Amino acid sequence: MRTVSLILATENDMKGVATWIGHPEILRWLGDTFKVTTPSRDRSELDGQRRGHVRTVQLVVRDQDRAQPPVAYACAAVYGTPAPGTVVGATQPEDAEYTAPFHASVMYAVRRDCWEDRIGTALVPALLEHAELAEVAVFLAGIDSENGGSRKVAEAAGFVAEPDAPATGHRMYRFTR
Repeated sequence: MRTVSLILATENDMKGVATWIGHPEILRWLGDTFKVTTPSRDRSELDGQRRGHVRTVQLVVRDQDRAQPPVAYACAAVYGTPAPGTVVGATQPEDAEYTAPFHASVMYAVRRDCWEDRIGTALVPALLEHAELAEVAVFLAGIDSENGGSRKVAEAAGFVAEPDAPATGHRMYRFTR
């Protein structure tokens, strides 16, 4: 089985990812308006509980055979339970405090010319085990039902479709530690 090393993305890495993430076949699954940016300090909900944005972790895979740009990108927006006295609004102040349990909304993409290299199969388990995400208990990934490659990668890593997920269209997958 292939293995990859996920590293924290630098500004140059993100510029490299920006050169390929706009490929039409990649945007088909990410959405036409997808941009590589740091998400705002927004809020989320998990199992009916409002959660606040704690941080965003952006990671890349560099392949030794391909120096630049990175061959894969993964992003995890981490959310937590508001600490006592913290009000969860539409956006969060920089000093808002959150506690465990944490959950993360994740997305991942592999450079189009590397789709047959099994990078995705190695990328998702590496993402789940990354030190920056060690305290995350639940990972969520939205996957289009027609995106068979991404669905297989997520399921092989242990993600399961939410019970109420529609059979077609956008489905939410969950991984729980």
